[in-house]
Amino acid sequence: KENVVGADVVVYTSAISDENPELKEAIKRKIKVFKRSEVLGAILKRYNKSVGIAGCHGKTTATAMLTHILSDSNINATAFIGGDDLTFGNYKSGNDICVAEACEYKKNFLDLNPTISVILNVDCDHMESYGSFENLLSAFKQFSQSEYSVINADDENCAKIIGDETLTFGIKDSADYTAENVTEGENG
Repeated sequence: KENVVGADVVVYTSAISDENPELKEAIKRKIKVFKRSEVLGAILKRYNKSVGIAGCHGKTTATAMLTHILSDSNINATAFIGGDDLTFGNYKSGNDICVAEACEYKKNFLDLNPTISVILNVDCDHMESYGSFENLLSAFKQFSQSEYSVINADDENCAKIIGDETLTFGIKDSADYTAENVTEGENG
């Protein structure tokens, strides 16, 4: 409880319960309290272009990969990576574009509203938050309603939410962007 004494704001993750002593103390002391996803959404709004990378698997890897691609392309990106990248850790500061891992747990990704939404895959995950697979799929569909939507055409559940304006990627011929002649490199 003493960790929040003197704080102006407390930001919490949805992974903690309402019974968390720090969160309860902050509320008791009338300290402003925000979900992490709300704060992340406010940060994304400050950028003309932002990318939210969602999916039940691979979000951290894809977010880190995109951060490296942007960095190697001399694009100064801010990135919020869900794990520790060997170069950037879990955060990189920049001002050209913002890239964020968009977690579907408790519908947190719906707080982000990126200009570009990327959906890697949809799987039966976090049913305690959604109650049914149809509700989960509906939330992913809602997340995809950004200025640009990029969805994995190879994932059978993603195929259910691809819209007319969606860009798709994959290795199947039906995708807008495909990988061809894929070979394992020296480091593979």
